[in-house]
Amino acid sequence: MGAMHGSVMSPLAPPRVDRAFQVVQISVADGGTRGRHTVIGAVVGAAAGLVVYAIYQHRCRPENGIPCGVGAGSEVTLLVGGGALVGALVGAALPHGH
Repeated sequence: MGAMHGSVMSPLAPPRVDRAFQVVQISVADGGTRGRHTVIGAVVGAAAGLVVYAIYQHRCRPENGIPCGVGAGSEVTLLVGGGALVGALVGAALPHGH
């Protein structure tokens, strides 16, 4: 649209812009650190669960009274998955910065 000159609108004239305000700062919000903390917590928790499983398997000696698990797959799933879940919850609970 053109600008008004008197009572006639000129289609070639640039529109009048009121410059009464000034932009001081424009920022893009960070994607949030809560999600990042959650993922990092899940990875750390899963790694901790895997370490616990490896230590358990290393010490697994029926002759010493430490029973070996029946299903190793279920133990790995429980320890790694449980560690990941706990780690994700702790990561999500961490305060997020601005």
